[in-house]
Amino acid sequence: RAAEAATPVDAAKRLLAAANLLAGNVGDVPAAIALLEGARGKPARSVLGGAPDTWKKGEGGKRRKAAPRGTPPAAAATPMREGPVPDGTLLEAGLEALYERAGNHEDLERLLASGTQTPAIRLRRAALLAGPLSRPEAALALYREAVEADAANRDAAEAYRALARQEKSRKDLAIAYERLLSQTKEAVAQAALLCDSVDEALRGTAKAKTLERAAA
Repeated sequence: RAAEAATPVDAAKRLLAAANLLAGNVGDVPAAIALLEGARGKPARSVLGGAPDTWKKGEGGKRRKAAPRGTPPAAAATPMREGPVPDGTLLEAGLEALYERAGNHEDLERLLASGTQTPAIRLRRAALLAGPLSRPEAALALYREAVEADAANRDAAEAYRALARQEKSRKDLAIAYERLLSQTKEAVAQAALLCDSVDEALRGTAKAKTLERAAA
């Protein structure tokens, strides 16, 4: 029915309804994913008048001979209705939900990486890479990009520090603490962060200077 849609948004909504039916009522999440993946960037299509071996009349009222058994679909010259290309944003949102439901973390991260890299998208990708995909170095790189792109993003800085602490990356810990310090206005909280950064991220001269800063 997506081929009968008047607009790309309507076509996408019809496909999403079909995918939800497959995933929810039928319980076939892989088939729902395949439906949406196959529809991306292509005009919606549907068979006109049913399957070839059920047609009784063709154009002008003439009877149409049924396709012989075993005839490949292409050889049967099946007439198709072609509709608009479904809205990509809606299809991708549907795929995200289905990938999460199926636990397809690799496909989900790849899909997120193909779109615009907003701070929120970077954080989602980093969480996937740090967690189920077990690629902490790639996750640290994304957190680094996130805090550089949005220095005021506290969630990004906190997540960055947590992973850097877990991976014992002093370089990343130093960057994360600098971001957290720039976001913190209260003197007592700043001093606590400076002390933590001394313990976890700094050495030598940098450590001594930071201790002096915390004591000031």
